[in-house]
Amino acid sequence: SRRLRNHSEKRNNNAVTESQKIYNLENRLTLQKIHDSPHIYTIPNFLNESDLSHILRKIKVAETNEEFSESFIDVPNSGCVERTKHRTSTFMFFTKAQDSKISSIEKRSADLLGLRVDCIEGIQVVRYRCGEFFSHHHDLGTLCNGKVQL
Repeated sequence: SRRLRNHSEKRNNNAVTESQKIYNLENRLTLQKIHDSPHIYTIPNFLNESDLSHILRKIKVAETNEEFSESFIDVPNSGCVERTKHRTSTFMFFTKAQDSKISSIEKRSADLLGLRVDCIEGIQVVRYRCGEFFSHHHDLGTLCNGKVQL
């Protein structure tokens, strides 16, 4: 796409492997591909120290106020949710545009995806304590014959 430009470079006189390609999104955000199957990218410095400190302060307040909820899964075709032994974490959401720092992070996320900020979900924090987990899963639709049905 025209938004995504490949900025592969040479290291030690060898071409960068496919799994090390670096991409630049309109000179704003850099994605580094770290795995091919499945495709996994990192975004260096997507959150800066100020962002991280702000988020950590908000998380501590949420923990103090017991704002984390038990995680759950959607029950296919029912409109219901259930708690399960396959997902033992807790979570909380930041309110959309909760403050200027959260708004800034939401804007970066929307820019990354090429969307308007009102088209992205609020930021979710999922907490995994020692021994907690979310086992193998997918996040959208119903899995049928290896394909996701929406």
